[in-house]
Amino acid sequence: MKIILISSRADRVRTISLNSWAKGLLSVLLLGIPVAAGTMLGVKIADGRWELLFDNSIGEMQHQLVVQTQITDKRY
Repeated sequence: MKIILISSRADRVRTISLNSWAKGLLSVLLLGIPVAAGTMLGVKIADGRWELLFDNSIGEMQHQLVVQTQITDKRY
């Protein structure tokens, strides 16, 4: 695989030859960066949703405890 670099200012054309290891590394980098970014974004979104879910459930449990203690206090 060759990469051809063309410049309008220079009179000559430069080429870079890539061996199999360089092609593999380039492929991993080009595919890995978007995958890693998507994973990090997905984790951040999922973490926010779980936090919101737990905040709601904790608030609901605290409310239920208050209601139950009020009911038991009225009985005695």
